[in-house]
Amino acid sequence: MSQPYSDDTANLKHNVQEPNQDDLSSSTNVKSVLNPTIFLCLGFIIWFVATLVIRFFGHYIFQPNQPLLALALYLVSSFGILILALSIFTWQNLRPSQQFQATILLALPGMFLDSIVMVSFRTIFPSLAPSSDSAVASWLLWCYAFVLIAAFMQRGKTIDREVS
Repeated sequence: MSQPYSDDTANLKHNVQEPNQDDLSSSTNVKSVLNPTIFLCLGFIIWFVATLVIRFFGHYIFQPNQPLLALALYLVSSFGILILALSIFTWQNLRPSQQFQATILLALPGMFLDSIVMVSFRTIFPSLAPSSDSAVASWLLWCYAFVLIAAFMQRGKTIDREVS
């Protein structure tokens, strides 16, 4: 007749450690639920603000024959987007595996809407020279790429482990 628990099973059961109270209260162990609506709305808000900035101040930003200004724009945008995305991940207490879905949800509204905006470039951005449309489109692609790169960035102690 076999025993209900073999010695190996008993040893495994005996070696399981109970979680430490500090581990339970740690923000890295809080199970978070990704709410798609929050990220889609944030993506829309970010797109809307960026579109307004380009509409009203774009003629100062996208100046032809100003390569240093363009370089500064790309650098500032890169770091700004990464900081913004990682701050949103922290605010929403996302696990690293959730960051991929979150970045897609953040980027989608703007990508869809910018495809419409770029077709109506002269109407939506009347203060910009029509020839700056390619510079704006290039900058938009750059920004969306950095939103997606943020998914690969690890923040804080979340790289240690994920809670199942």
